[in-house]
Amino acid sequence: MRTLSTALTTAQKALSHRPYVEVKVRQAVGAAPRPAWGRLYTGAEADDAHALAIPTDGSLIRLRIDTATKTLYRQRVTSPGLTSDYSVWTSWRPGSRLCALAQYGAKLLAFAVDDATPTQIHLAESADNGATWGAWTLPVIAAGAVTCLAAASKGTGDTVLFFAVAATLYRFKRTAGVWDGAPTAWPNTVATITGVAAAYRNDWNLLLTGTETTTLNPTVWQLLYGDGYSQTADTFSALAVITPTSAGANVVFDSPFLTSFSWWEGVWLATQEASSYTENYTGAGGYNRPWWSHNIGDFVNNAWREPVPFNQTANNGLALAYASPYLWATTPFGVWRADVSAPLLDVSADVIAFTMDERPFSTRATIELNNASGKYNAPGSGTIQQLKLGSEVQLSPGYYLDAAAPAISAGPRLYVQGWQHTVGPQDQRLILHCGGPWELLARWRARRSYQWAAADKTISQIARFILARAGFDYTTLTTSEALTTLKPAFTIHPNLGATYDLGVTLEDMLTPDPFFTIRPGENGLTALRRLLAKVEDRIRFNNGKAFGVWPQAIDNPDYKYGDAVGGKHHILAARYGTQVQEVNYVQTLAGATLGEAADWTSIAEVYDRVLVDQDTALTTEAQADARASATLRKSQMARRFGSITVPANVGQELFDTISIYEDRIGLAAAWRRVMGIHWVYATGKEPRFEQEITLADA
Repeated sequence: MRTLSTALTTAQKALSHRPYVEVKVRQAVGAAPRPAWGRLYTGAEADDAHALAIPTDGSLIRLRIDTATKTLYRQRVTSPGLTSDYSVWTSWRPGSRLCALAQYGAKLLAFAVDDATPTQIHLAESADNGATWGAWTLPVIAAGAVTCLAAASKGTGDTVLFFAVAATLYRFKRTAGVWDGAPTAWPNTVATITGVAAAYRNDWNLLLTGTETTTLNPTVWQLLYGDGYSQTADTFSALAVITPTSAGANVVFDSPFLTSFSWWEGVWLATQEASSYTENYTGAGGYNRPWWSHNIGDFVNNAWREPVPFNQTANNGLALAYASPYLWATTPFGVWRADVSAPLLDVSADVIAFTMDERPFSTRATIELNNASGKYNAPGSGTIQQLKLGSEVQLSPGYYLDAAAPAISAGPRLYVQGWQHTVGPQDQRLILHCGGPWELLARWRARRSYQWAAADKTISQIARFILARAGFDYTTLTTSEALTTLKPAFTIHPNLGATYDLGVTLEDMLTPDPFFTIRPGENGLTALRRLLAKVEDRIRFNNGKAFGVWPQAIDNPDYKYGDAVGGKHHILAARYGTQVQEVNYVQTLAGATLGEAADWTSIAEVYDRVLVDQDTALTTEAQADARASATLRKSQMARRFGSITVPANVGQELFDTISIYEDRIGLAAAWRRVMGIHWVYATGKEPRFEQEITLADA
């Protein structure tokens, strides 16, 4: 249950109270703002190697290499904006093949690989935001021709240059102004390297493109070069896959770029990485298209939103940089930017009504806004430009306190799926139709197959990956042992229009959800449901973040409902039921291994009601037992059913344990589990602010 202040708890329990609902809208999805890219420049420059940096004065520093002459050009736009001139370049260094930029404060380091002698990496430096530059020097000579280049600096000025020679990645580090004696090779092995990108945040974070050994599968990876935060200082981490494909897919990944950016998430500053890489499809209907993405949380988590295609053809990638409030993207011939500050639009004063259903694997709502003034005639423009299709809606219910000031509980994050204008003799309204994180997860369909071998990742780690693909962070409040120890084989199938195992579980049969429709093809929701069927753990969302919970029969109640005497929350209406368990004995077949779970009390009452389950991804008795226990536990929870209708408890969440006191039928401290919440809020002649809470056994 969400934590409420004493004053707010008192207000919602009072027999007479005044509801308040706060609704704010912004351009964001889950754990990141949603960039709306706008193009500032379209030029005729050749598409070749390029680089981008923004020093502390906010100037835009660009490098590019001319394909015909192999001349390195530089550009400095002092106040980049809508009317700036991005066409003026300064010829800088002849005979160059590759280039890179690193920046800290007002200082910039430019690197160039010599075209005639591609073992030579030259360096020029600026101490004044790129206004002037020193002479070129030669700090390092590689062991072979350099094919990829990237560099990043930390705030102290320590800089690491990363470059590839054939299939080996090297690092060359400068500490306190002094370069290493020689480059150091990494310990990893790949078949080819086609690109490298670097950005510093706590460690040196890297993006790598190339092909795997043995399989030759084209892949986008992440890895770290440690500065002692998530990775031991001056060591490389192992490679972690971001985007895979098969060797026969006619695809080449290359030209990655990486930058860190920050934005205000409520009252705290969130920092993460934005990335891009080029996908070159060489088959019929081929293309060279950049794709961009962002990660969630610490880089080491390898939690990335599904990459999004960028509306541009570019062979050499999309360079990225950040200067508040803009994320910038460039090619030699183009400049784009997107505001990532995600400002909030407050529409609370216009909320007439809302209804919302929160259920396992679904959150849906309609929000009605007063449009008598015509304020909402043109969503997405003017003063309501934040209100667009896909916008995030923060719905925070609450009550007015004695001092007439409202207090709220940070409620669900919803996403606008559509709207309609209604016009009648008495009023006109804009009605927003919204879905929650589960609905967004259902709309993520994998372009490629994602596979984990047995003993590779835990269920918790795979769940983090799936949720991140739709843009959501994931953490756990309580966990079963199985969630963090079981490492099953698991595959997310690509969405090719075929019908796969859609993960219809016992829970679906026992508690059908009219708002959940199973569609052909694998999506993020069906994949996560299949995964969670192996354990007892559940997931709920709060403030746009996924939280794992482990409902246990021994959980203490979070809240009391009943007669208002004694500080309990008043019940307006109720129904309470008990039924025979659908299943009381489960056998899980995992190859040659058998898992078992039994409810002996139920078996003694109604004999055995058997479910034989098969999961070929499980390989051990412990794994099979965990799945059997999870299936039985869901059947046990369905033994009791019913609902209570109450004045809205603005802190109530799914899977909370509550205690019910119903003197009229002799219930005293009856423990129940919250399995659904239906909200109704209405103003006008018949105001309402109520919840119907769906119950199960604790």
